[in-house]
This record gives sequence, C-alpha cells and structure tokens, in this order.
Amino acid sequence: MPTTVWIASDGSSHLVQIQIAPTKDTSVTLTMSDWGKQVTATKPV
Repeated sequence: MPTTVWIASDGSSHLVQIQIAPTKDTSVTLTMSDWGKQVTATKPV
C-alpha cells in the first residue's frame, strides 16, 4: 500500500512517503507531530 502525503499547515509543504504491507483485517494509523523539531536518526544495521 504505497502512500504519498503532502502536509502543510503553515504554507510550506512536507513530503511523507510510506509503504506498508498490512495483512487481512488490519488497519494502519499514522500520527505525526513536532514538525520542525530536531531529531537524531541512525542507519539500521
């Protein structure tokens, strides 16, 4: 289920792309917050 979402609450836009493979009778909820907040991400091993 590839999904592309453009989010803009302040006139700018933020691209969010996800790909999820849900199983039968599964629902997906995605909550996003703290736009503009600094984050630290590391490469998976």
